[in-house]
Amino acid sequence: MTRASWGFKCPGSLATDLTTPCAKGNPLTLSPEILKAEQDRLREALRQLEAEQRVLESKLKTLRQREMKTKREIEALGVLLDVGSSDASKTDQVEEPEADRP
Repeated sequence: MTRASWGFKCPGSLATDLTTPCAKGNPLTLSPEILKAEQDRLREALRQLEAEQRVLESKLKTLRQREMKTKREIEALGVLLDVGSSDASKTDQVEEPEADRP
């Protein structure tokens, strides 16, 4: 695609012509049909990007849920370890005086 002729001159190195390079200083012309087709193409590309974004957001949500579940499991295991170690130390304290008895 080329740019529409709104009196715009292609500046050579900044050409964004999608089909052929434009010569420096040549006016660019497009019909409304070409512009409409390009607009439709861009809208379709945007729809595809939005669909892909929704899929990625869904995957991200799933990963975040897995992350939170893993963090909760780590926390729960930490609590169990703390409870187990405090129970073991209480048991050791109770058993030590009995071991000192003749």
